[in-house]
Amino acid sequence: KLIYQMGTGEAGYAIQAAQKVHQDVAGLDINMGCPKKFSVGGGMGSALLKDQNRACDIIKALRRTTEKPVSAKIRFLGPPTTTTSTTEDAKKWKEESILD
Repeated sequence: KLIYQMGTGEAGYAIQAAQKVHQDVAGLDINMGCPKKFSVGGGMGSALLKDQNRACDIIKALRRTTEKPVSAKIRFLGPPTTTTSTTEDAKKWKEESILD
């Protein structure tokens, strides 16, 4: 089976997408790295690295509605310290049981 990578900026859409592919995939991955104008303008891709509340809402929603593993693809956003800050926050999310 494959990992399904989705571009999403909204938890509700992420849930709908996950439900459509649930039986055909081994896991779900949220694209939080795409810097393209289309993705960022829609609150998707690397825009999620700047909106941690939205990113966390999407992750929590997927975790509540599926037993599949949930991961996120990220990339450096601006200066490395910006992305490092986001990954440090992700470590806190893990400690708070938001992430595996």
